[in-house]
Amino acid sequence: MMLAPPAAPTNTEPRVLAEISSYDDLHNALRRRSDELQVSRTQLDAATGLQSGYVAKLLAPVPTKRVGIQSLGPLLIVLGVKLVMVEDLDSLRKISLHLEKRDERAVRQLAVGKRKKRRVYPKRSSEWGKFMAARRVLFQSPKKRSQIARIAGVSRWLKWRDIKEAAPAAAKPIMSKGAREARLRLDTKSNGGTRG
Repeated sequence: MMLAPPAAPTNTEPRVLAEISSYDDLHNALRRRSDELQVSRTQLDAATGLQSGYVAKLLAPVPTKRVGIQSLGPLLIVLGVKLVMVEDLDSLRKISLHLEKRDERAVRQLAVGKRKKRRVYPKRSSEWGKFMAARRVLFQSPKKRSQIARIAGVSRWLKWRDIKEAAPAAAKPIMSKGAREARLRLDTKSNGGTRG
């Protein structure tokens, strides 16, 4: 059954649904609005464009996901609500005694003019990596390249040495305590009862 459109307002003032001063207030208000509209979570998923089951996680009594930068806008639109920031004079009076006005001279002035476009890099790939590596080498001095090559060679040698040392230890069988004691007695007898 299709959701019936709301009746035309009798006055110009929108209906206030909730007063929000924390994330918990926002979560509870969104839950109440969803229940008021009697729309399933699955339909809200489809209408918002969020993945299946996501709205149920957002609006659960104990949410496993939090409303964020990507989900807030679509969720507000689908529920037919919007947030309005209003001045809270009571809170301002309480906190104003602990606040000081900022020094306008210390405020960083934003540059006036067109915003610089962000550089778009090509898709990362092996070819792109090879190109960037070659470009990096061009800007390095011969001394720096020699130093990097020396470090790489030492690292490879140390890695190979560690592998060679670890292989015999890994292949060596682990003897139990009784087997070690028996082996010790045999070694003692073969040495004439003395060790060392």
